[in-house]
Amino acid sequence: MSQKNLIIFVVSSILVLLIAYSMKNSAQKEYMQSKQELTVFDKEVKELAALKKRFGNKKNIKRVIETLKRAVKPSSEKNRGATILYDFENLNNQKLNVLLRKIENSGIKVKELRITRTDPQNAKVSLEVFK
Repeated sequence: MSQKNLIIFVVSSILVLLIAYSMKNSAQKEYMQSKQELTVFDKEVKELAALKKRFGNKKNIKRVIETLKRAVKPSSEKNRGATILYDFENLNNQKLNVLLRKIENSGIKVKELRITRTDPQNAKVSLEVFK
């Protein structure tokens, strides 16, 4: 082998090694980024599963509505297709606070919530929830 061929071989070998090293580093960075994105995605999936479990369980929703009805007796209850309308009348501050806290902390799907002050001491609440 001539000296010229040897130099070409060494230079091309070094270039191939540099390209391979560069490709390895970029693949490693891409892998780490994908791994980090997968971790974030996994966390979001777990959060969504927990929300689905809380808001998608029909038995839980019925249980919460029954708890609401026991805490504060509704004056009327009307079925409207996919929703139920509850009217609560003559609620003093304490009953109103109990009702609103139960609604806030529950997993029911509220379509509409209207609070009307009937007099300085009492209020009326109209609550429409999805079945």
